[in-house]
Amino acid sequence: MELLLHDAKGADVGRMLYKIRAARSADALWMLRSDLHQLHRHAAQPSEAARRSNDLLPCFSQWIEARQLTAI
Repeated sequence: MELLLHDAKGADVGRMLYKIRAARSADALWMLRSDLHQLHRHAAQPSEAARRSNDLLPCFSQWIEARQLTAI
């Protein structure tokens, strides 16, 4: 998730990095996906933000229930 922030700028990036690093489970990280998506929506086109968020799906496939693995 941190790698997806490579081109993001602003104070929200620092807060997002903190949240990612403070997450103690795959579920907690998964819940941050919408925050990550919102951060990217401000910096890029909505379609690019959705693509980046959806690129995380395979990373969580072993940790999150399949019914929760939905694309944005």
